Amino acid sequence: MKTLGISIIALVSSSLCSIAADDILNFKNNDTLHGDFQGFSDTNHLRWMSNESTKEILFDTSDIRKIIFRKGLPAKPFTHTSLIKLTNGDTLPCSILSMDSEFVTIQTDYIGEKKIAKKWIQSCQLNPFGQQITYQGPFSEDAWQITSPTTDENDDGNSAKNTEIKSSPWEFGNFSWYNSGQKGALILKDVELPESFRIEFKAESSSRSNVVFIFNADFKKPVIDPDAKESMSNSATRVTSIFGSCFTLRISSGSTSLGMYNVLEDGKSSYTYLKPISGRSNYRNRTTSDASQFELRADFNKFVIAAYCDSQLINQWSLRDLDPIPHGKSIGFNSLSSGSTYLSRISNITIAPWNGIMDSALSLQDEDLDIVLLANGRDRFSGMVTSINENELQLKGNYADMTIPRDEVQSVTFASNLLALTQEQSRKEIIFQLGKRGALTATPMGTSSDGIIVKHSILSELNLDFSYLTAITYDSTSSILDQWNTQLK
Repeated sequence: MKTLGISIIALVSSSLCSIAADDILNFKNNDTLHGDFQGFSDTNHLRWMSNESTKEILFDTSDIRKIIFRKGLPAKPFTHTSLIKLTNGDTLPCSILSMDSEFVTIQTDYIGEKKIAKKWIQSCQLNPFGQQITYQGPFSEDAWQITSPTTDENDDGNSAKNTEIKSSPWEFGNFSWYNSGQKGALILKDVELPESFRIEFKAESSSRSNVVFIFNADFKKPVIDPDAKESMSNSATRVTSIFGSCFTLRISSGSTSLGMYNVLEDGKSSYTYLKPISGRSNYRNRTTSDASQFELRADFNKFVIAAYCDSQLINQWSLRDLDPIPHGKSIGFNSLSSGSTYLSRISNITIAPWNGIMDSALSLQDEDLDIVLLANGRDRFSGMVTSINENELQLKGNYADMTIPRDEVQSVTFASNLLALTQEQSRKEIIFQLGKRGALTATPMGTSSDGIIVKHSILSELNLDFSYLTAITYDSTSSILDQWNTQLK
């Protein structure tokens, strides 16, 4: 570990010692420090206990990028399964107790019961999809395997026979995987995909980067043809020798394409380009940064795959006429380009089951009408939601009023014209991650006997129960084009 270029001040012990855990402090200069978070002394300083020190250490929060608690795991599981999304982008795990024309009342494990004005709530997910998170990270490099092919200039075409680690093509840093322009594969170990799944990840890249997302890999070994040096068979073998039969979602300069690799019964490798139903492959980056949030949804019982970029549907494919179809259970990433200008970063990976919803998230909001999506993932109704109680939802529609059983409702997205505008985020506000799906943006004010006192722009002063916090993010705006240090371990 590098020497930390930060001054330290000894303080008294903290009230959080009784729930201390193995936490990680990540600094903006990429230094890391293992130890135990002890709370905040004020808005600009946090207290830390390191194994290398017998006294508390005081750190200026302006030097900190992120804190991970208990390796990204809450100390206790949530007792509720619903979610609400606020107009400032915060997502609150909760139980939705009731709603009337003005307020939504929720109960949470981490801030107790709260009554929130309806104008501050973008959506309520009463029975959200994806309560079972298969994987979320990367919080540690231990769950991943890196494979680098031989890259000799005098490559004789047989490099697929063996893989050799020379210099690692992927480096773990700042809870992300970086590739600085080297060919090589990244494989997630010991995580099996459900039969129908949804995978999200954040991809940042330079304009020339060429990253491939691999899924349904079975690692079946092909037979290497030494005489097929430049043939398509040999090109396919370079993929199948690492991943076996698999699907590949290729992401390059504003376009995507889906391919399928198979190791056939005779051991030969084949590649099939899959034509999208829409006939399109291009997408428009809806953000002003070099980053995009990708989402892949696959249901192999219905023979369908769909890809989204920043919540916008960009492609959909039918698998009905394909045989054989890869049915492996593993995922990974593969970098196909080499050179100092081919930069890429992968982060914020989430894998969960999928219930078959094909709608873009953007299509679930209307300027003047509330949208009610049913739990079957297909049916929706529009109008004005007038109330929610423990048994049912009342909807006043254009043609009829409806009473819908609550357990048949997946989500309610409120009319955007009726929502209040939120103020621009303060520089003192930071992101508190709650479990695996929750996030609260607030200003830390201090520490209580059982949590952290924060000031929230909508919910006012809160006492966050520390047991449910999994991370705190101070700086989430760094770009892939910035110089990075990949020694974070």
